[in-house]
Amino acid sequence: MAQLQISYTSSSKEIASFIKRALIFLFIIFTILVVFALINNYLYSKSKVELPEACTIVFTGDSHIRGGVFSRLIPGSVNIAQKAEPSSLSFYKIRKILLDNPKINTVYVAYSFNNVAPMAETHFNIHRWAEEFFSRIYPIINISELKNINPNWRKCINIFSKKWFSPNLEYIFNQNKNMHDYPFIGNVDLEMSEKGIKKLEKKLENFGKLPSTSLISVRKLKKKLKIQFEKYGIKDLSKTSILHYEKLIELTKEKEVNLIFLAMPMHKDLIKAYPSEFKEKYYDLVENFESKNSHVKFMDLSSEIKSEKLFRNHSHLNSLGGVYFSKKLLKIIGN
Repeated sequence: MAQLQISYTSSSKEIASFIKRALIFLFIIFTILVVFALINNYLYSKSKVELPEACTIVFTGDSHIRGGVFSRLIPGSVNIAQKAEPSSLSFYKIRKILLDNPKINTVYVAYSFNNVAPMAETHFNIHRWAEEFFSRIYPIINISELKNINPNWRKCINIFSKKWFSPNLEYIFNQNKNMHDYPFIGNVDLEMSEKGIKKLEKKLENFGKLPSTSLISVRKLKKKLKIQFEKYGIKDLSKTSILHYEKLIELTKEKEVNLIFLAMPMHKDLIKAYPSEFKEKYYDLVENFESKNSHVKFMDLSSEIKSEKLFRNHSHLNSLGGVYFSKKLLKIIGN
């Protein structure tokens, strides 16, 4: 009996010792994670996105603006748009840009049909690029704001845990390498060179001799849109997009910055293919924004380009179209 008592006491001490060591180990891990989080928070909050001194105009949005607006042709401007960028991401980007660059006086944000379509609700959720979007937004959104982007929490935690609780050397190296090379902006210097633009300008001089672009048929285009709208419905526009457009309106009003909702050129067949009910809601929304806010303007250039030679597909301009449109946009801005 005494031997059993000794064995039991010894076993209890071993368990207690194990639990103590485990708690110490967990405390050390927790402390390391907290230290990394604090360092990363300082890095993200203190690092500045300093745009060129002469820059007073910013273009942001998705690939329609990324490939359709050449800032080299529009003095005093910079294009920070990224492929597939949701309007929610545009808001957080602009908030950071205006904080670091008070000289900015005008912001152009993408406002085409796809930006407020019901499919836009999926960007941070079931969209195939959801993890990519989380990888762009993590340094510029507060944790309390994540609920506003309708997130897939599993994907969100997966990305944020890597970016916040470990040494984010990629962010540091990119920042040192190129002041524009932030995950939420991308490398602005990748835009076509002046030499490349001049070559395209020469092509425009011989526009009539250029071959036509081959686009998908109207029937296939309508079928593609029908599938999208049947899946997500057309009862309402994207609530997430509307929320962040409203936030952007308030932000630019507070900063005394002009806000231009820019509808980029689309092929006439694509414009026709969108449901009438949806298009009516689309125009009502932006007209409401414009009527209630003196600093807001809707620039509808969706039907500005007619020739198929200037389109890469129904919704994107090709590089030649980008040069042509940028020159046209400069004239409009000048007037």
